[in-house]
Amino acid sequence: MNQFDNYELTTIDYTLKYYLEHNELLDDDDIEWCNLVRKKIDTIMALQVQYEQECVWQLNYWHKSIA
Repeated sequence: MNQFDNYELTTIDYTLKYYLEHNELLDDDDIEWCNLVRKKIDTIMALQVQYEQECVWQLNYWHKSIA
């Protein structure tokens, strides 16, 4: 079970992007951390889409095999 769906992850990603673009006082470590979190969000979203596609494929395969 996923803790966040893609809509929630997109919202977090957008918030971090906005924070990075509109906060001139961030130091290099803060910028690096925000970018790392954004990359992890992208990876999680891609894995979730891949998982959902595999589930649909397996379900379709199972339906065809019992028909």
